[in-house]
Amino acid sequence: MSENRQDGLGPSREAALNAEVARLRAELARARPGAGPVPAEAPPAEAQNEALHRATAALAASEERFRLIVEKARDYAIFLTDAEDRITDWLPGAAVVFGWSAAEAVGQPGSLLYTPQDREQGVPEWEAAVAREKGSAPNVRWHLRRDGSRVFIEGSRTALRGPDGKLQGFLKIGQDVTERRAAEGRLRESEAALRNLNETLEVQVDTRTAELRSALDALQAEAMDRIQAEEALRQAQKMEAVGQLTGGIAHDFNNMLQGIMGSLELMQHRVAQGRVAEAERFVDAARQGVERAAALTHRLLSFARRQALHPRAVNPDLLATGMTELIRRTVGPEVRVELRLCDGSWPVLCDPNQLEHALLNLAINARDAMPEGGRLAIATRNVHLDAAEIAYQEGAQPGDYVEIAVTDTGTGMDEATKARAFEPFFTTKPLGQGTGLGLSQIYGFVRQSYGAVHIDSAVGQGTTLRLYLPRADRQGEHSVAAVPQPAAGRRFAEPAGQGVVLLVEDEAPVRSVSAEYLRELGYRVLEATDGPSALRILYGQEAPQVALMVTDLGLPNGLNGRQVADAARQRWPDLPVLLITGYAGDALKEPLAPGMMLMTKPFELGALAAKVQEMIGKAR
Repeated sequence: MSENRQDGLGPSREAALNAEVARLRAELARARPGAGPVPAEAPPAEAQNEALHRATAALAASEERFRLIVEKARDYAIFLTDAEDRITDWLPGAAVVFGWSAAEAVGQPGSLLYTPQDREQGVPEWEAAVAREKGSAPNVRWHLRRDGSRVFIEGSRTALRGPDGKLQGFLKIGQDVTERRAAEGRLRESEAALRNLNETLEVQVDTRTAELRSALDALQAEAMDRIQAEEALRQAQKMEAVGQLTGGIAHDFNNMLQGIMGSLELMQHRVAQGRVAEAERFVDAARQGVERAAALTHRLLSFARRQALHPRAVNPDLLATGMTELIRRTVGPEVRVELRLCDGSWPVLCDPNQLEHALLNLAINARDAMPEGGRLAIATRNVHLDAAEIAYQEGAQPGDYVEIAVTDTGTGMDEATKARAFEPFFTTKPLGQGTGLGLSQIYGFVRQSYGAVHIDSAVGQGTTLRLYLPRADRQGEHSVAAVPQPAAGRRFAEPAGQGVVLLVEDEAPVRSVSAEYLRELGYRVLEATDGPSALRILYGQEAPQVALMVTDLGLPNGLNGRQVADAARQRWPDLPVLLITGYAGDALKEPLAPGMMLMTKPFELGALAAKVQEMIGKAR
């Protein structure tokens, strides 16, 4: 056998056992009468009998050991055949391996166990011949089981001879190694596959790399096509929005300009006719057109987040409570107004006037969405927004906010309307009932306040518009003094001015009208068209003692109004400065210093005179 087991028979044990059996049989033959020549001096009969008894007992013990060994070796197929290779002894191990019982196997030829191919090739006879000649022959090959399946045996065939050397039969011992051989076969196959894989790996890698490169090129081309398509769509949407915005501005401004132009033409006509008293009502109509144009510009700047805000710490609960009666009167008795304010909401940093306008505008929208009446609720709560929650809101940062939610039970919006709700001049109201600037103004105000806006709405389920305004803290609080706008129809101030006013304005009509009006009030007015000319006046050898500088924010030639004011204050730190602007841009990113105020164009000359007088008086 090529592999031994601890409780089985290997070639060495088999040879030893055969030698022991032959020795005992020889000793027994010598002990029997007539077994061989008797020595000259034969031992007594009692001694012979005792020796015979010992030899017989030893042989029986040896044979018993042999029987026990072979019967217990269930994982070995052990059987005996006669000299003609017919099975004479079939031990339990053989029954286990091959499946035939002893009764079925004894008397059968040993070739029964060989495959048809081996029988055709004469393998059983060849093994018997080798064993007769050399004493033993290897038996390592496939054999057959009783059920027709095959089993691989590793074993040997050993010739058994009598004392006289005559062949008596064969001892066959074999071990079933089918599973081990199958495992070795699988291992060889795996090794072969691995060798093949190693040999072809580089080719496969190159092939796969080429496939991936081709797929990547296709994906990049697809992505590029998609980007171009998305860019084209964005450009189309942008142009549509610009067209809508331009059309809305043109429509409203042309109406306003028509009213102003018509009023001025009739005013000129009445003056030419000498009917001056009748011209006043056309003056009022022209002023109303200017005020409407100013309001439209203000709303557009609010949407574009370019208006001049006056932020400070505001308690949203107190502000909402203070507006409750105004909102109730605005929405009417059919709409029930409810306040759901949290206990102890944080102060927020915003322009309180703009927040009031936003709440009033939302209340009006809610009223229009509930023609049959309903419920309007204003709620506040403190929230903390993380990066994911404000990722879609440009300018907002993670942190603490106060949510101001305005909820109605009206008709609601579909997804298409929600997507366009903040666009300027977009409205779902009938013609003449809405400008389409309300939500866009709220959107711009909140975003310019570094907050966020969100709409929750569905058709037939009402709308909730949530404003998120950043929490105010001591370090973040700052304010810009607001200039109250006078009511329409305010008349010229009485002459009471004294002192020097430096007026910096690049628009000649605005500069000449403002300067003439201030001179009529008694002020000495120095005019400059840009920042450098203003600084030449202030830093000249005969620089006058300027009581107030009035400067436009948007000036040409490299210096804006804020920069001119800062430069002037390096020489006169306490110089009061009144900034006037139609569009502040980035000039008011930083809060104004003490002694600086802001007015927005267009303004009435009376308001300008009042502010000039107030600021000069405070400085003195």
